[in-house]
Amino acid sequence: MNIYNINIGSSDFFSDDKIKKDEEIKNLNPQLKIANTIDNLLHSKNDLGKPSLAMETLLSVANHQKQVTLQMLGQNVDSELAITLILKDSINKYTLQLESIYAWTVGGKSVLAPMLKMMSESIFAGNVSSTKFEDLIQIIVIDMMLRGKLPDSMKKVAGYFLEDAGSGTHAPMTQMTPKDLEKFMLDIYQLALKDDPNSLAYSIANTIEKNHKNEFMAYQRSFAANFWTNPDGFMDGFVGNKNIPPITGQSHDVSPFFKLSIISTLSLKGDLSADDFNKILVSDLSTIKDIAGIDGKMVDWIIAETSDVVEWKGNGKDGVGSGQRWWTFPGYGIDYQYLEKIFNEFPPRNLTEEEAEEINRIGDQVKMIQQTLKYWLQICNDERLAMARNI
Repeated sequence: MNIYNINIGSSDFFSDDKIKKDEEIKNLNPQLKIANTIDNLLHSKNDLGKPSLAMETLLSVANHQKQVTLQMLGQNVDSELAITLILKDSINKYTLQLESIYAWTVGGKSVLAPMLKMMSESIFAGNVSSTKFEDLIQIIVIDMMLRGKLPDSMKKVAGYFLEDAGSGTHAPMTQMTPKDLEKFMLDIYQLALKDDPNSLAYSIANTIEKNHKNEFMAYQRSFAANFWTNPDGFMDGFVGNKNIPPITGQSHDVSPFFKLSIISTLSLKGDLSADDFNKILVSDLSTIKDIAGIDGKMVDWIIAETSDVVEWKGNGKDGVGSGQRWWTFPGYGIDYQYLEKIFNEFPPRNLTEEEAEEINRIGDQVKMIQQTLKYWLQICNDERLAMARNI
């Protein structure tokens, strides 16, 4: 059984069973050498001084440990199987923890996955109503985009939904109407229910389906009718028109896409700490304005500070919106290539103190498992040697 892909010669002098046992013994020896090398590395302080380097080292070790346990599972020896499964489960758990923390430090699309998860968990932990349903749909859209699962036929309307829907960010649309976005909400929700069960999009849609379906369906059906009168939709209020009364207050929240845009802008300027980076994801409009140092209207700050965003004054396809200053991102709605660009170039962030402490804790786990794995390999090696000698 050549489970470690090492070519072992054979001899007519030995029986087939003897050859098989010898192969297993020889195959385990290289793994024992590697295990000792890794053990020495983990107990050396030279490579684990910086959190980012520590994570890279620990992730590399964890992935190697996973491969070793998978190879050992292939031997199907009952007494070894149970212990190996326990080791494998522990390794899988802390590998996922490391990958989640590491994603923050690399930026790009990798950092967006934990950000989307944080925002969705924050929404579900509170009162899921009104524009919060729009926010959840935005997260579904972005998750599908990141995984390449958003159909081409939906990309244009998705761009409009990210720019002109969501908490605080209702705005006029030149080529769409609120009725188009209303239909899109239902279409993308139903698509997410058929998505990969391990995806965030599916998780969000499934949670809505189980716990908030009636409220979501009622909100979706009334979305267009209430688009211009829902106070949760406007960060700076709404001037109204002859048929629609003004909204003098403001939304208490900010949509997920605009939170990402604000974080990106502040991070690129170097104005955002790791703690504030996280805080924006789960905070309301007032807190976000405090973090960003925004005293005036959000629309003025967005236009002045956000790359490629310009001012637009006018009304949308439905005839509403004139007389107020709005933002406009590149393209009609938001151009898909522009979205791809900002997602690919999304800035990383430094680790928080809590995350650095978590890495140290996981590092201790990795060392402990490595010691256990090394001794377990030695035991397996000794057992096979004894069995081979008895043939």
